[in-house]
Amino acid sequence: MKRHVFTFLAVFVLTSASTLAQAPLRIASSDNFSLLCINADACGDGKDLARPGEQVLAEMEAVTVWLTELGFPENGTLETSSDTGKEILRIDPRPAGENECPIGTTACFKIDMLGNPRIFLPLENLDDILDRPSFLAHEYLHSLQIPRQAGAVNWLREAVATAVGFAWDARRGLGVGIYPPFYNMTLDRRFFDAGDPGYGNWAYLLALGDAMGSRDSVAYLADAAFMREVELYTSAESAMTPFYDGSKVGGQTFDRFFPRFVARFNNMERRDGEYFYYTDITEQTVSFAGTDGFETREIEGSALPYAVKPLRLKLEIGPAGAQRDPKDRLLMADIEIVSGDAMEALTIVSEHAMGETQHRKSYMIDGSDPTDELGLMRVVHAPTQVGNGAEASAFRLRVRTTPVELAPPVCFQAGSPADFEPVGFDAGHTDNWRLVTDNGTAEGLTITPARAGRMEVHVEIDSPVTRQEGTLDPRRPESTRVSLGSFQVAGDDCMIRLTMGKAVLTYSTVGSYTEFLTPTGEAMYFAPADMAIYDGGWKPLPPMAKQMVLGRMMAQMPLASSTAPGEDEARGLFLSRMPHAFSRRFGWANLRRARGLDGGRTERTPAACPDGASGCTTTTFSMDGNAVPVVFDAQNRPVAATFASETIRFDYGNWNIRRPPGW
Repeated sequence: MKRHVFTFLAVFVLTSASTLAQAPLRIASSDNFSLLCINADACGDGKDLARPGEQVLAEMEAVTVWLTELGFPENGTLETSSDTGKEILRIDPRPAGENECPIGTTACFKIDMLGNPRIFLPLENLDDILDRPSFLAHEYLHSLQIPRQAGAVNWLREAVATAVGFAWDARRGLGVGIYPPFYNMTLDRRFFDAGDPGYGNWAYLLALGDAMGSRDSVAYLADAAFMREVELYTSAESAMTPFYDGSKVGGQTFDRFFPRFVARFNNMERRDGEYFYYTDITEQTVSFAGTDGFETREIEGSALPYAVKPLRLKLEIGPAGAQRDPKDRLLMADIEIVSGDAMEALTIVSEHAMGETQHRKSYMIDGSDPTDELGLMRVVHAPTQVGNGAEASAFRLRVRTTPVELAPPVCFQAGSPADFEPVGFDAGHTDNWRLVTDNGTAEGLTITPARAGRMEVHVEIDSPVTRQEGTLDPRRPESTRVSLGSFQVAGDDCMIRLTMGKAVLTYSTVGSYTEFLTPTGEAMYFAPADMAIYDGGWKPLPPMAKQMVLGRMMAQMPLASSTAPGEDEARGLFLSRMPHAFSRRFGWANLRRARGLDGGRTERTPAACPDGASGCTTTTFSMDGNAVPVVFDAQNRPVAATFASETIRFDYGNWNIRRPPGW
């Protein structure tokens, strides 16, 4: 019985095939192709189809020339005419749902029951085929590949064909369907997930070709490593092999390139209730008490290999510290992968940007007007080699906020560059901020005032969010401005005066020297490795005597031991810059790291200004167990510091002081 059924089916198939073969209608012909209709009755006399048919064949001729130039095989498997030797394309006149092709397509590649590879063109879509000729290039590329086999790895086959098809569209000046996605790329599923038979991976293949500089983005795919997948790979994961072979992908191996590729797909739009590029996006709010101190929050998750875990991090900053000036409420937010099963394979991507390191992305945050989110994060799991990523990797993401500050220099001088000091962070830690001024130029941390007078300086802080609807391109982020202060710019000289009892020391930036008026009335002048004495006139001082006096002065200088090694001391410049050194050491930018009397962090409170100005603050820190109160002006510079019963005073301005001959 089974034998009779098989015989009947075989006869039916052969009869059906021969019926179609006996009744072809030639619609058009070109140098290398013939276009037939599979049913003459349904296609009529074919005259109405001749013109679009000729256009289709002209397109096919162009496609084959292009593929040959790119290095793809010249001889494929497509059925050919026994009398002309031309490759055959077939028009299928049956309606959608009944013809050979999926609904909505303009071409499809099929291997019939007799093993004949054929390309079908639905008649109802024939007029549309040149609007998206990618289908022709895609299906013809299949005829150049080794025929598909049951149970074989097929995602790479479809990815290559789809990439070639869209590359042809691009060559023809037509839009490439990355946004909105013509075929969805689902980035939080394994790259070779069976739920997507490869169509969605075409965008990666094109982007990779662009990064390699491959002709038309796809010439590299002509290599047998991509075209002969049926012979080479035994599993879906093993078909990732050529993407890890630097010689095949111009060094842009999957573990290196995939995170950068993911960064482009910073999009949360939906179509029919589903995200364009992700199956799901975890939304999580990280809340912090305020801007007063260090805070940490942790998030646990898991990322599949060859895929990403998307998380949208919303941000809440509480009221703690709200009484402070905005410039004292700056924060650094660090988002970091701190642990994971496969740390070497995990990479953080934030919005359109890679992290400053493989595992960390940082942003400056305006704590007085914070952004409402830190952005769309993706933890990318790109194994370092094929076969290393069979399992998902658990990870722990830490979000930490740290109070930071941009401390101004002691003085600004017209035409002279001066640097703000980053306090609590490395200036290269993140790039979403910049200094701006209304007087001169700002470059990085350096301000160069143009003229004497007042100068406003702000820090402009960009929101982390760069995604937008309607495109994958980043938008200009929203930004806030925080005033760092209104500063007086000196016209000729920036001087700092330090008064200790009856001794008065005045530092001049012009020549970088200090005048020391002693209680006895004589004056000493200190420059780097040099000194001079004035007592009714300039006194001669032999070099050996200078060195002896300089050494004795350093040993006996009050408070010299209270300053930590730094710029002024490390250069051997302490005596020549002592007012400058003390101004920096007792400035808030430095003392904010000191210990209070209770062993905790130092805190500032409002205070009266000694000169009657406004905006002063004070703190008390512990030095050798002794309380040292310090008063700061509005620029956070020290104006008074009290040691036991003695107060030293700082003034900033311009005074007439002597300059030793030759200085």
